[in-house]
Amino acid sequence: MCLVIGYGVIFSLWKNVPRPIHPALRLTWLIPIVIAVPFLILGVIGQVKTQITLSADTGILSVQKTLLSFPVSSKEYPFSEVRSIKVGVADISLFLYVSLIDKPAEDLTGATDQTGHSEVADAMNAFLIANRR
Repeated sequence: MCLVIGYGVIFSLWKNVPRPIHPALRLTWLIPIVIAVPFLILGVIGQVKTQITLSADTGILSVQKTLLSFPVSSKEYPFSEVRSIKVGVADISLFLYVSLIDKPAEDLTGATDQTGHSEVADAMNAFLIANRR
């Protein structure tokens, strides 16, 4: 949504800002870009996606984060090191985190206001219990 707003601001304002003839005012056409840049940055940041995979064959919980389909980070946790998957609360947002046996807990997802975190955590915990070696 922020990307759409950013592009809209750039094109609508850029089109409507006249190009002055006076040399001191020639940079005024940059104003729409300066206004739109924060929206564009937020839009790109909001495109970070997290994919969590539990594999019974390998006994590994893997987490891969991508930004616009390009891998940003990945992490793997053997089932033997995972205590459980829990839902965290940050203000009005929810996120998933992994509670590890001998290490501090680590975030799996970013905070969001989407629903279904508890159901996902319950399903992942049931999978971990059924496939722990």
